[in-house]
Amino acid sequence: MTPNTVVGMRHDGTEAWTWRNPGVPADQYVLNWDMTAHGDRLMVMIGMQTGGWRYWVATLDTAGKERAPEPVPLGVPMGAGVNLLDGTAMTVLLTPPPGEKEKKKPELVTFTREGTIARVVPLASTAGPARLNWSSRLGRHSFHDITFQGSTAYFVAGDPASDTEPARIVALDLATGATKWTQPVDTVTSPRFLGADADAVYVLGGKASQDMSVYAYAAESGAKSRISTVRAPDVPLSVPGLSVDHRAGGLALTEPSGGRFGTLMFRSPAP
Repeated sequence: MTPNTVVGMRHDGTEAWTWRNPGVPADQYVLNWDMTAHGDRLMVMIGMQTGGWRYWVATLDTAGKERAPEPVPLGVPMGAGVNLLDGTAMTVLLTPPPGEKEKKKPELVTFTREGTIARVVPLASTAGPARLNWSSRLGRHSFHDITFQGSTAYFVAGDPASDTEPARIVALDLATGATKWTQPVDTVTSPRFLGADADAVYVLGGKASQDMSVYAYAAESGAKSRISTVRAPDVPLSVPGLSVDHRAGGLALTEPSGGRFGTLMFRSPAP
């Protein structure tokens, strides 16, 4: 992706297709802001500066063809946060402007495969306010700590700093906007998602100064089981500041605060 094009590349390095955003009058600043892949669909967020930032979303197929007749505008207040989210669900996260965070909840905007808005779902539950930790994964852009499987979104709600009311994992049904279940995690911890599949969502819990646990929460009921333990590092690190990378059974935790690439503190062998 460049400021005004998206290029599809074949495995041999040759160009398969090029898509260009619609463009605007010369006195306005427009660019491709972000891009996420969802199977055979790409979502491209376009930003245009006209006294403040406004945003549109274009959905492309594997041939680089835009599915909707034109990019879909996101009518958000000035200063609101707008982020494409990775995962199976084609979703945009909207966070309210700083002055409205106490009275307005974050929202998930879901898209159809044809690039139109399907539903706007408040990111809320009885477990308390959503905790959208801003973090990153190795080799990827920064993102909010929320994960998807099918039409279910998993996020953390409540107060991780509380020693009496621990944060909870929330399963949210994107098709209806209803909460499927909520389940507590370890006390005084900032849980981190490692991924999800049809059976469960996988969560890293505990404090980096101690051995940490990987839990599986059953997709349908939320029933929790501990499936592995992560040995405590030699030097205590802050779990909220960790980058988490998990694929094919391997886990890497990195503290990037000391620099762009951080320091590797743990990696398990892949099976």
